[in-house]
Amino acid sequence: MDGQYIQVGAINTFFIEQGKGDPIVFIHGAGFAVDGVLTWWQQLKAFSVDHRVIVFDQVGFGRSDLPADGVYKGREERVDHVVAFLRARGIEQATLVGHSEGGYIALRIAQQFPGLANRLVIVNSGSASPMLGGDRDAAWLAAADEVYNYDLDTMGVEEFIERCRRESFVLDDVTEGLYRRNFAHAHAAGHRALAKTFSHAEKDMQAYMALQSQYIDGKLSGLSQPALLMWSADDPTVPVERGLALQRLMPNSDMHIFARAQHMLMHDRSDAFDAVLRSWLRSPGRAASSRT
Repeated sequence: MDGQYIQVGAINTFFIEQGKGDPIVFIHGAGFAVDGVLTWWQQLKAFSVDHRVIVFDQVGFGRSDLPADGVYKGREERVDHVVAFLRARGIEQATLVGHSEGGYIALRIAQQFPGLANRLVIVNSGSASPMLGGDRDAAWLAAADEVYNYDLDTMGVEEFIERCRRESFVLDDVTEGLYRRNFAHAHAAGHRALAKTFSHAEKDMQAYMALQSQYIDGKLSGLSQPALLMWSADDPTVPVERGLALQRLMPNSDMHIFARAQHMLMHDRSDAFDAVLRSWLRSPGRAASSRT
């Protein structure tokens, strides 16, 4: 998909903007070769009919610039980039939809800059969901280790595609083509070397969750924005129990659980995902929880 660039500080930032109406900003997660178009290509088409839809690549992802110092930017630093990008696009208020680590970013923006986020949608976000405590965390920690720990120096494109299949029941030709394109681009653009600069807080799961506990857990009760949690029933890395624990921390939140979906919920159940989101946008705050 064709897009355009805007200079955000020192980062030439790639984005696609389509449609008119109330703005919706879709925020991607943080896996290798992930970007905005790969994550949200179906929603970009579906919601631009009656909304101003913005999909973009965070610093160090997709077609946006790598950090000038060559060091991977963690979640907190990427929050700053996203806020600066939204302001550069003239966004004063928008619905923020964050998948996976994008959910963390959406919540942090809502905390620090509540005027920017009038509604929040959090999708399968392990970086926003609290730990369960004790032995209840063992299974999802092991699943996350299996999915996200790999050797970029030896992983070829076919192994990469097989790993992508672990995060989705549905890998259609368009999505697989985007994964293959992104893998080639990530290697050519230096993303593999960038990944080797991950800080301890981004590589070690206990440190990763400690950062979340510092900035997310215990600070959600003050959020006034209506929020929708969209969760997959079959994502072993972020089980429903963690989503429910997150919902209990957010007093103005609804939750919808989707059967037959893994981590890439918007790919596995795209039609149902779009229908639930569209219905909620029309009347947020109507139902505490539901399932499809």
